[in-house]
Amino acid sequence: MDKFKNASELFKSCNIYIMCSTLNQVVNYIPLKMILKEKKKETTKSNKKVEIIYITISSNSNQKWDKNMKVVLETLKEEQLASAIKRPETEKENLFETCMLEKNIEDYVEKIKTFIGERQNDKKQDVTYMWNITGGQKSLIFAIRKAIEASIVPEEKHIFLYLEGNTNQCAVECISKQDDRIESEFCPLKGKYFDEELTIKTALQLAGFKINEKSCIFKKENGKFCNSKEGKKVEVADYIYKAFEENEGFRAEAIGCNKGEAKDKEKNQEEFKKRCQELLKTNELKEAFEKICGKNDNFFGYILEYMALSKLIKVLESDNNLADQFLEIGHSIKLKGEQDQFCEFDLVLLTKGGQILIIECKSGNMDSNVSKARIYTTYAAAGVYGKPILITPLLKEELEKAKKHNLKNGDYEYILKAIGAAQRSQMEIWALDSIEEDLRNWMGDIISKRR
Repeated sequence: MDKFKNASELFKSCNIYIMCSTLNQVVNYIPLKMILKEKKKETTKSNKKVEIIYITISSNSNQKWDKNMKVVLETLKEEQLASAIKRPETEKENLFETCMLEKNIEDYVEKIKTFIGERQNDKKQDVTYMWNITGGQKSLIFAIRKAIEASIVPEEKHIFLYLEGNTNQCAVECISKQDDRIESEFCPLKGKYFDEELTIKTALQLAGFKINEKSCIFKKENGKFCNSKEGKKVEVADYIYKAFEENEGFRAEAIGCNKGEAKDKEKNQEEFKKRCQELLKTNELKEAFEKICGKNDNFFGYILEYMALSKLIKVLESDNNLADQFLEIGHSIKLKGEQDQFCEFDLVLLTKGGQILIIECKSGNMDSNVSKARIYTTYAAAGVYGKPILITPLLKEELEKAKKHNLKNGDYEYILKAIGAAQRSQMEIWALDSIEEDLRNWMGDIISKRR
């Protein structure tokens, strides 16, 4: 078992990878990518091969999830698939063989025993099965174990793999047979477990969503989160945030500029724009500011998004340990589902373990239906690996008062309604000046476990 305590050796040893149909397909995808990565290092052709088996159940939900995985696998580079994946002879056109189970628990054990038996008849050497049970229903996991215990032979090792989403830890159980005795050994997996090539686009595709090509992605390059088209806007937001945090009058003016009757509102907005322009020292920054505002009637909402984005980037770029956990930041991510349902995420952060932080920025009102919809959409897009967050223009001290209904300010009326709706929906709320603290708290368990 010692050689399987290291992630690299574990994934290199796999001859047959079996994954269970699940809503959160990223838990199946990352181990597969790690297997393919290790197999590419092998020098002999036979060692490069891995057979992929997909256990699913005949239901509409499962079929939809299965399609999502297949669509993403088809986007992998063809040469990688050709050199690394052994396709079953009977299904050469498929990327993986499907083991279809009916909604009959008694049927599970026999089907899986048959599946193992077919491979025992073919094999001429020792073989390691890797069963990724992270997404499997409990009844299916029991059936897999019972089938293994009834079928296992000394030439086999069966590895159970379970991924813990909150800590990004990977637990491993190795089942083998010595003489007539079945042995089981359990241990946490040491070494790196993640996919450095994972993207927001792929993570959302695995959930059945397509993102618009105009969505803005900040990719990590040499520890920096870069986007050539949006960089100046982030710089503008940084200047505005400094005044926003330090000057209570400026903050009140910003929050109030989207309110009032049309005539007063227009006047307030023009005055606030002038205040912002005075903070910016170059024409290039002033032009970027105008692009942020555009012709939007409630432009402060866009400024809030860029201020939150600026804070996130600065936090990550100031701490290598924290930045090392993230791959991309997305802004204004527009996505469609199967029925062309449209949704937009203000900010999206993706970790290399597949967790997704989805941030909703609200400078004004948000009712309970909207907050519940955001929680539902986050779950649909990322399952238990997703976390929805609300960010408002309030600073930490103001937010704490607002949560206790102790903030008395007429200009903040709509923001207080948004906070109340988020609280009723149990949606977490971050303050602009506590983004660093809150992000560290969210990633705390993952970072401490990986060290």
